[in-house]
Amino acid sequence: MNRKNNWYEKILKSLSKLWQSILKTDNAQKPDTNIVFVVSDNFKTDTSETATVKISGANHLFKKYFFGLCEKTKNTPIQYGYLDHQKDHFNPKKIIANLGGESKVITTMFGIYQLMKHQKSGQRQAILHKGHPNIFCVRDTSGIPRTVITTWFNEGWNLNTLSIDDTYKWGGRFRIFYPRF
Repeated sequence: MNRKNNWYEKILKSLSKLWQSILKTDNAQKPDTNIVFVVSDNFKTDTSETATVKISGANHLFKKYFFGLCEKTKNTPIQYGYLDHQKDHFNPKKIIANLGGESKVITTMFGIYQLMKHQKSGQRQAILHKGHPNIFCVRDTSGIPRTVITTWFNEGWNLNTLSIDDTYKWGGRFRIFYPRF
């Protein structure tokens, strides 16, 4: 009987140590914990089965304007609203004004990443897939608002960024996301 108790105690101690190490090293998984979200660490090209989010590429402008960005945020999901467009052109400034201005539409790269995690392999959910653009407005490393565009093609998400001063032409459907406060 004594051996059995020792065996149980050893297992309980091992499990306790394992749990404590998880709690110490995995603070990013706790909700409402303050974190630093490093864009270049999370939006890297990786389409393997073990990727947190399958990303097949980011254009040079996305890398230029966002890979130096570190966001201090809470590990709390952001709730989004969105507008669907069927038109062939998109005027970011006009849409931002219609939604109430920059303060109403600016989101974070962390928020975009959280949405993408739910569709890590391009599944059908909130973010459009099958080549349709999803548009967000985020401040870059210099604090300038830019559109961030995510598009699913074949094996992963593609990331792009453009100025909000330009109008764009797309053939077909696209979705504009904004945070809901």
